[in-house]
Amino acid sequence: MQVFEGFIYHDFLNMYAKWFRFPKQKGILKSKSVKIWKKFSKYPFYGLDDVEYQDFIKELITKLSPRFFPQGRVIHQENDPVLEIQFLLKGSFEVGFSY
Repeated sequence: MQVFEGFIYHDFLNMYAKWFRFPKQKGILKSKSVKIWKKFSKYPFYGLDDVEYQDFIKELITKLSPRFFPQGRVIHQENDPVLEIQFLLKGSFEVGFSY
């Protein structure tokens, strides 16, 4: 996980971390251990120390495909179907539509 987090997808994970922040559900924690409840109250969201979350992030970033668009390029035409999500790391974009 260190390779993904610290090198290859560092910018992506930093910029879009809040998109992939999932709250833990209290009902799921069935143990009555005070230690677990204290940890839950301090860390109410899944993080990279949670094995299931690590697996999810690994699966997600293996599906990413870097793309580079030159300035002024139209990425999507109006009314075209959009079949993927694009995360922008650099540059700017404009959105326009007519009705």
